[in-house]
Amino acid sequence: MTTCLPLKERVLSSASELFYNHGIRAVGVDEVAKHASTTKAGIYRNFESKDHLVAEWLQQQNDQHRDWWLSIYIKYPNDPLTQLKEIIRGVGQALLHSTRGCPLTNSSVELTDDDHIARSVVLEHKAWIRHELKSLCKQAKLPSPAALSEMLFLLMEGAKISTNSFESKCPAKNLASSANALIEAYQQSQK
Repeated sequence: MTTCLPLKERVLSSASELFYNHGIRAVGVDEVAKHASTTKAGIYRNFESKDHLVAEWLQQQNDQHRDWWLSIYIKYPNDPLTQLKEIIRGVGQALLHSTRGCPLTNSSVELTDDDHIARSVVLEHKAWIRHELKSLCKQAKLPSPAALSEMLFLLMEGAKISTNSFESKCPAKNLASSANALIEAYQQSQK
């Protein structure tokens, strides 16, 4: 870890690497401090608690994911069906190149207390994805957009959580083709 970064950035960078690779509960503040070349006091000067550090890390992950998602809208303007398919394809590709899948999905498994400050970030993230999928299905004039978007969400979440379970990463490899087959089946149902 380079000590050229400001302390808060070093801590977030270290926490990101450690939480993603080992899990939130497995990593203590001492380990983050050591990795960031600081002390626990240095962490607590920048974050109220470990829970606040986790929440900020997850918010950072959420923001990066949204920025990527919104970039697809810009890349394919006025083409919601292509946007939808490219987002799903992109999620599958990202999972193929990841070591542990989606940090927000992984965190949802670890953070089960509804009052945990970081859980709200995860729940908000998932609600936003569901909303965007439904909106894209409606804009693309796909049949039964609410039902279809829920199925697409389940496919994506299944691929995300399965990344840790399958060495072959088959769910991630098959995400785009599975989603396309589902979309096509819905389109065929209207003919």
